[in-house]
Amino acid sequence: MARFIGEKMISVGILDRRPIVRAGLELFLAGLPDLRFAGHTGDPGKVVSLVRTEDVRVLICSLSHAVDVLRETREHCSELAVLVLSDVPPDELVVQAIRSGAKGHLQADARRAEFLDAFRAVATGRTHLSASLAEQLIDKREGPAKAPHETLSEREFQVFMKLAQGSSAVEIAKSPALSAKTVATYRSRVLEKMQLTSNSDLTYYAMKNRLMA
Repeated sequence: MARFIGEKMISVGILDRRPIVRAGLELFLAGLPDLRFAGHTGDPGKVVSLVRTEDVRVLICSLSHAVDVLRETREHCSELAVLVLSDVPPDELVVQAIRSGAKGHLQADARRAEFLDAFRAVATGRTHLSASLAEQLIDKREGPAKAPHETLSEREFQVFMKLAQGSSAVEIAKSPALSAKTVATYRSRVLEKMQLTSNSDLTYYAMKNRLMA
Protein backbone atom coordinates (compact mmCIF):
# COMPACT_ATOMS: atom_id res chain seq x y z
CA MET A 1 0.00 0.00 0.00
CA ALA A 2 1.33 3.44 -0.90
CA ARG A 3 2.21 5.66 2.02
CA PHE A 4 1.39 9.35 2.23
CA ILE A 5 3.18 12.50 3.29
CA GLY A 6 0.58 14.63 4.99
CA GLU A 7 -2.66 14.01 3.11
CA LYS A 8 -1.31 13.86 -0.43
CA MET A 9 1.12 11.75 -2.37
CA ILE A 10 4.06 13.54 -3.92
CA SER A 11 3.09 14.43 -7.49
CA VAL A 12 6.14 14.06 -9.75
CA GLY A 13 6.65 15.27 -13.34
CA ILE A 14 9.53 14.78 -15.75
CA LEU A 15 11.26 17.06 -18.24
CA ASP A 16 13.80 15.38 -20.47
CA ARG A 17 14.19 15.59 -24.23
CA ARG A 18 15.01 11.85 -24.50
CA PRO A 19 11.88 9.65 -24.78
CA ILE A 20 13.70 6.56 -23.51
CA VAL A 21 14.77 8.41 -20.36
CA ARG A 22 11.24 9.68 -19.73
CA ALA A 23 9.83 6.18 -20.20
CA GLY A 24 12.44 4.67 -17.90
CA LEU A 25 11.80 7.23 -15.17
CA GLU A 26 8.05 6.74 -15.46
CA LEU A 27 8.48 3.00 -14.98
CA PHE A 28 10.83 3.59 -12.06
CA LEU A 29 8.49 6.05 -10.34
CA ALA A 30 5.58 3.64 -10.66
CA GLY A 31 7.31 1.35 -8.19
CA LEU A 32 8.05 3.94 -5.51
CA PRO A 33 5.80 4.57 -2.50
CA ASP A 34 4.58 8.06 -1.63
CA LEU A 35 4.74 9.12 -5.28
CA ARG A 36 2.23 9.79 -8.04
CA PHE A 37 3.53 10.06 -11.59
CA ALA A 38 1.88 13.19 -13.02
CA GLY A 39 3.22 13.23 -16.57
CA HIS A 40 6.24 14.08 -18.66
CA THR A 41 7.36 16.27 -21.53
CA GLY A 42 10.41 16.78 -23.69
CA ASP A 43 9.50 20.41 -24.38
CA PRO A 44 10.64 23.00 -21.79
CA GLY A 45 7.95 25.34 -23.09
CA LYS A 46 5.24 22.96 -21.83
CA VAL A 47 6.53 22.64 -18.28
CA VAL A 48 4.35 25.39 -16.80
CA SER A 49 1.24 23.83 -18.36
CA LEU A 50 2.20 20.37 -17.06
CA VAL A 51 2.87 21.66 -13.57
CA ARG A 52 -0.39 23.59 -13.37
CA THR A 53 -2.63 20.99 -15.00
CA GLU A 54 -1.32 18.02 -13.05
CA ASP A 55 -0.51 19.86 -9.80
CA VAL A 56 3.13 18.74 -9.99
CA ARG A 57 5.00 19.16 -6.71
CA VAL A 58 8.42 17.87 -7.79
CA LEU A 59 9.86 18.16 -11.31
CA ILE A 60 12.70 15.89 -12.35
CA CYS A 61 14.57 18.07 -14.81
CA SER A 62 17.50 17.20 -17.05
CA LEU A 63 20.59 19.29 -16.41
CA SER A 64 20.60 20.87 -19.87
CA HIS A 65 17.22 22.55 -19.26
CA ALA A 66 17.46 23.22 -15.52
CA VAL A 67 18.53 26.87 -15.37
CA ASP A 68 16.05 27.99 -18.05
CA VAL A 69 13.19 26.05 -16.44
CA LEU A 70 13.96 27.54 -13.04
CA ARG A 71 13.72 31.02 -14.50
CA GLU A 72 10.43 30.21 -16.24
CA THR A 73 8.74 28.53 -13.28
CA ARG A 74 9.91 30.99 -10.62
CA GLU A 75 7.13 33.41 -11.55
CA HIS A 76 4.36 30.99 -12.50
CA CYS A 77 4.96 27.99 -10.23
CA SER A 78 6.65 29.29 -7.11
CA GLU A 79 5.84 26.16 -5.07
CA LEU A 80 7.47 23.78 -7.55
CA ALA A 81 10.55 21.91 -6.33
CA VAL A 82 13.01 21.19 -9.16
CA LEU A 83 15.22 18.13 -8.79
CA VAL A 84 18.08 18.17 -11.29
CA LEU A 85 19.08 14.81 -12.76
CA SER A 86 22.40 14.40 -14.54
CA ASP A 87 24.22 11.45 -16.04
CA VAL A 88 27.66 13.08 -15.89
CA PRO A 89 29.75 14.12 -12.85
CA PRO A 90 28.51 17.44 -11.40
CA ASP A 91 30.13 20.49 -12.92
CA GLU A 92 29.67 24.24 -12.76
CA LEU A 93 26.33 23.99 -14.57
CA VAL A 94 24.93 21.89 -11.72
CA VAL A 95 26.20 24.43 -9.19
CA GLN A 96 24.55 27.18 -11.24
CA ALA A 97 21.25 25.27 -11.20
CA ILE A 98 21.38 24.96 -7.41
CA ARG A 99 22.17 28.65 -7.07
CA SER A 100 19.26 29.43 -9.42
CA GLY A 101 16.81 27.70 -7.12
CA ALA A 102 16.91 23.95 -7.76
CA LYS A 103 16.08 22.09 -4.56
CA GLY A 104 18.21 19.08 -5.26
CA HIS A 105 20.57 17.11 -7.46
CA LEU A 106 20.75 13.42 -8.24
CA GLN A 107 23.08 11.34 -10.37
CA ALA A 108 21.24 9.10 -12.80
CA ASP A 109 22.93 6.04 -11.30
CA ALA A 110 21.69 6.80 -7.76
CA ARG A 111 20.16 3.94 -5.80
CA ARG A 112 16.40 3.56 -5.37
CA ALA A 113 16.54 4.60 -1.70
CA GLU A 114 18.36 7.83 -2.55
CA PHE A 115 15.75 8.73 -5.18
CA LEU A 116 12.98 8.32 -2.64
CA ASP A 117 14.89 10.30 0.00
CA ALA A 118 15.46 13.08 -2.54
CA PHE A 119 11.77 13.29 -3.51
CA ARG A 120 10.68 13.42 0.11
CA ALA A 121 13.28 16.05 0.97
CA VAL A 122 12.57 18.52 -1.81
CA ALA A 123 8.79 18.03 -1.57
CA THR A 124 8.95 19.21 2.05
CA GLY A 125 11.13 22.23 1.34
CA ARG A 126 14.50 20.71 2.15
CA THR A 127 17.53 20.40 -0.11
CA HIS A 128 19.01 17.14 -1.35
CA LEU A 129 22.49 17.07 -2.85
CA SER A 130 24.21 14.05 -4.32
CA ALA A 131 27.34 13.01 -2.45
CA SER A 132 29.53 13.97 -5.43
CA LEU A 133 28.04 17.47 -5.62
CA ALA A 134 28.32 17.99 -1.86
CA GLU A 135 32.02 17.10 -2.05
CA GLN A 136 32.52 19.49 -4.95
CA LEU A 137 30.84 22.35 -3.09
CA ILE A 138 33.05 21.71 -0.06
CA ASP A 139 36.13 21.71 -2.29
CA LYS A 140 35.05 24.99 -3.87
CA ARG A 141 34.49 26.56 -0.46
CA GLU A 142 37.87 25.45 0.86
CA GLY A 143 39.93 25.95 -2.27
CA PRO A 144 40.99 29.13 -4.09
CA ALA A 145 38.47 30.72 -6.42
CA LYS A 146 38.88 29.81 -10.08
CA ALA A 147 38.89 32.27 -12.94
CA PRO A 148 35.69 31.97 -15.02
CA HIS A 149 37.42 30.32 -17.98
CA GLU A 150 38.94 27.70 -15.64
CA THR A 151 35.45 26.39 -14.85
CA LEU A 152 34.92 25.37 -18.50
CA SER A 153 35.28 21.81 -19.69
CA GLU A 154 37.92 21.10 -22.32
CA ARG A 155 35.40 21.21 -25.18
CA GLU A 156 33.70 24.33 -23.78
CA PHE A 157 37.07 26.05 -23.60
CA GLN A 158 37.81 25.13 -27.22
CA VAL A 159 34.49 26.61 -28.35
CA PHE A 160 35.08 29.68 -26.17
CA MET A 161 38.45 30.35 -27.79
CA LYS A 162 37.12 29.93 -31.33
CA LEU A 163 34.27 32.33 -30.60
CA ALA A 164 36.67 34.79 -28.97
CA GLN A 165 38.84 34.63 -32.08
CA GLY A 166 35.90 35.60 -34.25
CA SER A 167 34.74 32.26 -35.62
CA SER A 168 31.00 31.92 -36.18
CA ALA A 169 28.95 29.00 -34.88
CA VAL A 170 28.61 27.76 -38.47
CA GLU A 171 32.38 27.78 -38.94
CA ILE A 172 32.98 25.97 -35.66
CA ALA A 173 30.37 23.38 -36.61
CA LYS A 174 32.48 22.33 -39.59
CA SER A 175 34.42 20.18 -37.13
CA PRO A 176 33.43 16.51 -37.64
CA ALA A 177 32.61 16.13 -33.94
CA LEU A 178 30.26 19.11 -33.67
CA SER A 179 26.91 20.13 -35.10
CA ALA A 180 25.53 23.66 -35.24
CA LYS A 181 23.06 22.76 -32.48
CA THR A 182 25.87 21.40 -30.30
CA VAL A 183 27.92 24.54 -30.82
CA ALA A 184 24.94 26.67 -29.84
CA THR A 185 24.55 24.62 -26.67
CA TYR A 186 28.24 25.01 -25.81
CA ARG A 187 28.07 28.74 -26.48
CA SER A 188 25.12 29.10 -24.10
CA ARG A 189 26.95 27.14 -21.42
CA VAL A 190 30.12 29.20 -21.84
CA LEU A 191 28.25 32.50 -21.57
CA GLU A 192 26.31 31.21 -18.56
CA LYS A 193 29.37 29.95 -16.71
CA MET A 194 31.43 33.04 -17.43
CA GLN A 195 28.48 35.37 -16.77
CA LEU A 196 28.93 37.12 -20.10
CA THR A 197 26.35 38.02 -22.74
CA SER A 198 27.95 38.17 -26.19
CA ASN A 199 30.81 36.99 -28.40
CA SER A 200 32.43 40.41 -28.11
CA ASP A 201 32.48 39.95 -24.34
CA LEU A 202 34.30 36.65 -24.88
CA THR A 203 36.86 38.36 -27.11
CA TYR A 204 37.46 41.12 -24.57
CA TYR A 205 37.79 38.59 -21.76
CA ALA A 206 40.29 36.45 -23.71
CA MET A 207 42.43 39.49 -24.58
CA LYS A 208 42.27 40.90 -21.04
CA ASN A 209 43.38 37.60 -19.58
CA ARG A 210 46.06 37.07 -22.24
CA LEU A 211 44.52 33.87 -23.54
CA MET A 212 45.25 34.83 -27.13
CA ALA A 213 47.68 37.08 -28.91
